[in-house]
Amino acid sequence: MDVPVVAVALGALLLVVVAGLLLRRRRGRRAGERVAALPSTTPVRLTTHARERMAQRGVLERDVALTARAPHRRVTDAEEGSVRLERDLDGDVLRVWVVAPWPPATEVVVKSTAWQRVALGRIARDAVGAVVGPGGARIREVERASGARVAIDRATGEVRATADDRRAAEDAVRRVEALARRA
Repeated sequence: MDVPVVAVALGALLLVVVAGLLLRRRRGRRAGERVAALPSTTPVRLTTHARERMAQRGVLERDVALTARAPHRRVTDAEEGSVRLERDLDGDVLRVWVVAPWPPATEVVVKSTAWQRVALGRIARDAVGAVVGPGGARIREVERASGARVAIDRATGEVRATADDRRAAEDAVRRVEALARRA
């Protein structure tokens, strides 16, 4: 084999490896990406607003501390100067908004909290198209009527509805299942 051909091939391989590493590094900073846990001794301070929201929404302080110290996902909101941390707990998602930057220098300051309630169901795979409707019209109607967001896996027929209120999420799943029975 010719030396210039080998050099070009090695150069191309090196370029692909470097590009892959750079893309991987960038992807790690995207919204919703998993984040490393903080030390368990990191102080978590709750604002008055956060305490009020916790009381209204049935959020426990221990769950807030767990989410703040060991979130599963992170989304930065530069306009609000905050970071939304999310953790999956007992089938639902706890969202905790904290003061930016993340990770914090000394303590985590919690601004607000909310639950994202999740309800699951399953429909026949051959009914998915009829349930979704032309251009997603039927599923959007279910979302409007229930107040929940609905996702259906076309490959498995799994239905996932999310809402601030468990009843809304469960209502959405019931509506989807009823549409599937009529399909």
